[in-house]
Amino acid sequence: MDDINIAIKKLDQYACHKLTSARYLHSVLVAKESIVLAKKFGVDHKKAYLAGIAHDIAREFSNTRILKLADKYQLEIDNLQRLYPASLLHGPIASKILEYDFSIKDSQILNAVFYHTTGSPNMERFEKIICVADYIEPSRNFTGVGKLRNLAYKDLDLCLYHCLLGTYYHLKKQGLNPHKLLVDTITQLKQ
Repeated sequence: MDDINIAIKKLDQYACHKLTSARYLHSVLVAKESIVLAKKFGVDHKKAYLAGIAHDIAREFSNTRILKLADKYQLEIDNLQRLYPASLLHGPIASKILEYDFSIKDSQILNAVFYHTTGSPNMERFEKIICVADYIEPSRNFTGVGKLRNLAYKDLDLCLYHCLLGTYYHLKKQGLNPHKLLVDTITQLKQ
């Protein structure tokens, strides 16, 4: 068994034991969707599975724990991230856990997990796949998700744009301010 398969097995066990069954199922579905997208767009499908299974490993941490880990990993955080740590920092914290606790050094995997919630300008194809897979995995059930699933396999950039725009409008509808990274990514994808 090669290193990536060993890492996948360890992360799958970690996610299975640390997450609720619903969150674990979501992670597995994101991982499986990531494989299919990775094969479609010619990126490493094993790495995509790993990023998919790991993307939410910190999603159920308390706000207090997230902020302590942000301090431990010396993450620079802004006011919005400090206000909503579990929502906005679970990706960056998961990325640091992969790097320091699981010795994952692959920058594509680390960046994909780090930015899966907000996106980031100049994302690589690999990062886009994880972000889109998180948004369209088969258990997602919202108006328009079927069109996004079809679009994902035709135009990944346009699909990512609509996924992030959906997040933007969802936040606005709840009276929340979208993070600057989300806005900057949408702006870049629109051009």
